[in-house]
Amino acid sequence: MNSKKLLHISFVDDSLLKAETRENSAFDDSLVAQAVGGYFDNLFIESFRVYDLELVIFPDVHNYAGIIIGGSGHFVRETEQLLWMHGMESFIREAIEADIPLLGICFGHQLITHVLGGVVGAFADERRDFGLVQMQRLEDAHDHILFRDVPEVFDALASHGDYVHELPVGARILARSQGCSIEAVEFGHMAYGVQFHPEYTPKIMLDLGRQRIVDEASRDRFAAGLSSAPHATQVLRNFVKHAVGD
Repeated sequence: MNSKKLLHISFVDDSLLKAETRENSAFDDSLVAQAVGGYFDNLFIESFRVYDLELVIFPDVHNYAGIIIGGSGHFVRETEQLLWMHGMESFIREAIEADIPLLGICFGHQLITHVLGGVVGAFADERRDFGLVQMQRLEDAHDHILFRDVPEVFDALASHGDYVHELPVGARILARSQGCSIEAVEFGHMAYGVQFHPEYTPKIMLDLGRQRIVDEASRDRFAAGLSSAPHATQVLRNFVKHAVGD
């Protein structure tokens, strides 16, 4: 194992790729590297892209000090429609069994939940959390490795229509928001998940807003409400430090 090598799994939604939409940039596999770049010496982040219509042979989990599973335009409920989903589930189990530090972001967080027996679904009112969202770190997370130097209340950037309804047995909630009761989770076995996007920037959110919000006045209000979310990004950096050290 390379003690400074991380694996970042990203997902290329075929429909987004063909349409060349701004939303595709939200899953750019360089975003994680940009968020943690410059904070760690000799860190190498290997990107592994999963394409919808291709046979996927996942890497050996033992080759990495840590693994990050990123966001996607897909949903966990699409298991039978996506050729790679069962392989992804096996990969997650292998990483957990090997005690490789594992972080799921948004879709990745939901995938880990699903694999371990939790329940993922849409909001009842068909809404989505979108934009700058205030998070509350729970008491259980006070000294947690993911939340070092993160205040009890902090902002994060989010974009999701599904969320974790029920945790797997043995998991514990680390953070919540007003609209989503499960925003950060420790699954055990060195596996963690965050529903928000610690790798996002206001520019990424603005690109998404231009795609999703048709009315110009509403787009302007959305843009005015955006700001950077450094404490959310700190959660990502804390995970990397946990996996590879200083």
